[in-house]
Amino acid sequence: MKPIIVIPARSGSKRLPGKNLMSIGGMTLIRRCIGTALATGLGQVWVNTDSDDIYLDALPGANVFLRPIYLGRDDTTTEEVIADMARKQQWIFDQPIILMQCTSPFTTKEDIIALYANYRRHQPVALCRADEAKPCGAGYVFPAILPLKGMLFDPAINWGYYNFSNNGDIDVDTQEDFDKALAQQATIESRGGP
Repeated sequence: MKPIIVIPARSGSKRLPGKNLMSIGGMTLIRRCIGTALATGLGQVWVNTDSDDIYLDALPGANVFLRPIYLGRDDTTTEEVIADMARKQQWIFDQPIILMQCTSPFTTKEDIIALYANYRRHQPVALCRADEAKPCGAGYVFPAILPLKGMLFDPAINWGYYNFSNNGDIDVDTQEDFDKALAQQATIESRGGP
């Protein structure tokens, strides 16, 4: 069974308003993430959003799931968003879901492909920084049953981990984070990278 890649992208960020539509390297964060997801070739890509602007910014090839307004609040969890989508899309319990965050602009297709390969050996699995053995929030792979049963981030879940391949560990949540990401992109470009 092919995995489904889900990219949650809420419009109402408090710390960095509009962050999912901010650009790094000439592309918005949401477009960068969609492009990476599509480049993996692993399965369908779904953007889960409450925003018409994010819906309109989605790249061709990605599906868009408009979540209900009540799931766009500050206190809404990723687990609630994924569970709502899984129920409405009628995903079966063992459906593999790859969760990608567009606020991690340097996650590569190789990171996601390797993460999924690790999931096939050890369910569930999460991306982590080289110096930490805990999820960093950039990417996860898990069966649909976990969010459907309210167990996605249950402390009893035995997560496997995969370290980022290179520059993937910036998480854009504040202006300072965004400035660091811009500086990192400039460094990558100065070395001839994309």
